[in-house]
Amino acid sequence: MRQKQFKTLNQCTNYARETRITWTRGGQADAVFHGLKWPEKVWGNPSISSLDRRAVKRLIKEMVNAGCANSYVNKVVGYVRTALNECMNDGLVEYNINWEGLRLPEGERQPLVYTFEEVDQMARSARVDFDRHDLADIVTAYAWTGARRAELLKLAKKDIDWQRGLVLIGGRRDNENKPKKAVQIPIMKPLENILRPRCEDMPNDALIFGDDWKTVGTLRYWFEKVRDYSLEKRYSLMHLRHTFCTALLDMDYPLDVVSDIMCHSSMEVTRRYARANNKRKRNALNKLESSYMDGTLQQDPLEHLNGNSWRNLEKPVGERVH
Repeated sequence: MRQKQFKTLNQCTNYARETRITWTRGGQADAVFHGLKWPEKVWGNPSISSLDRRAVKRLIKEMVNAGCANSYVNKVVGYVRTALNECMNDGLVEYNINWEGLRLPEGERQPLVYTFEEVDQMARSARVDFDRHDLADIVTAYAWTGARRAELLKLAKKDIDWQRGLVLIGGRRDNENKPKKAVQIPIMKPLENILRPRCEDMPNDALIFGDDWKTVGTLRYWFEKVRDYSLEKRYSLMHLRHTFCTALLDMDYPLDVVSDIMCHSSMEVTRRYARANNKRKRNALNKLESSYMDGTLQQDPLEHLNGNSWRNLEKPVGERVH
């Protein structure tokens, strides 16, 4: 017997969110949930029969006018298209939208980066304004290891090698039968100030940051609360990882070394960071030239390029271990 057809877009999107496997997983599920708020904001809950190219163009126009990046607009339109196609393939709706030409052009995505000063500002706010000392340490550790969220929260005391001054990110040393690739990151002073107190009187297998932050939603909620209170930037938690990558490029590390330390999926990802970094440096030098020409040159005009945190530090050496 043929199933009853859906009449509204919300029925389609709810169905797709429940049945489409890739839409039910952690971060992707959150991205789809928040992305689909845009069609609801612009259209409400329209009937399937009312959706056409003009409606999609209106959605695109509203998002662009609100300052959304072309890539994000394309992603949201893609969510709508995928939901409708999913239901149509399962015999639940019939619709007829010609999607050709409804994709906006995308330039190369520029990495979004917090400065170390902004990282310090958020960490300070987490401690002082919110009494969230664990969160303050996590924010700092993110920026000084370049680790991904899961890697950082799985970090255990046994992953710290104080004798060599290294922290092992992303691998397991306790199971020789299943060796996993890992990266060795030097423990610089800001990171040491976090790790040493935490490692005192802690069992070797204990997680450095405990179990309280395992839920993605909890960590994101408190990070965004602190970020919105202390900064104007609205970058996400994962962009703290970009801070570390940008710092390595600031120090003129070879791209293959940076790619290895950051565990990038390809060299092209690292090259994108490098191109953005070169553009940032060119802009800084243009400002320097302008300051020189108009007589407002400061005593130390390059102070902001690398930041005090990276001065007088040995270059970290990251390597993969098996």
